[in-house]
Amino acid sequence: KNRFGIGYNLNIVKKEKEVDSERIKELVLNSLPESALTSNVGKEVGFRLPFSASKYFGDFFTQLDNDLESLGISSYGISITTLEDVFLKVGEDAELDEETTKDEEIITTNSPKNEQVQEENRFYLAEQSESNFTKQMFAVLRK
Repeated sequence: KNRFGIGYNLNIVKKEKEVDSERIKELVLNSLPESALTSNVGKEVGFRLPFSASKYFGDFFTQLDNDLESLGISSYGISITTLEDVFLKVGEDAELDEETTKDEEIITTNSPKNEQVQEENRFYLAEQSESNFTKQMFAVLRK
């Protein structure tokens, strides 16, 4: 995940669909450098946060907690990106590379490089499972 530049997902749930998402977006994008809006559908607003933004999390979440009511937020959650997100990012990068470098040699599925990527992906899957378990435990304990 570090290698492909993917970090965290921040999901914010608004109290009502009509709550102004722009104020929420401004807070996140101004407080967490290089973050990006990924979705804004119904009551839910999603952001992708790079690993490098984690040093700002303390101040950001304190501010977010203090402004929940004024921003019209009912809840929020943060999680590390899933293995699916990593594969999608790798796929997007591969498509871009393919479009710009059509004349380059295609890597075969049995190449050592590809086997290394597959091994790294197995490691990330195990890491993600552990992370999801930990996240679920914190959620249960919070209730």
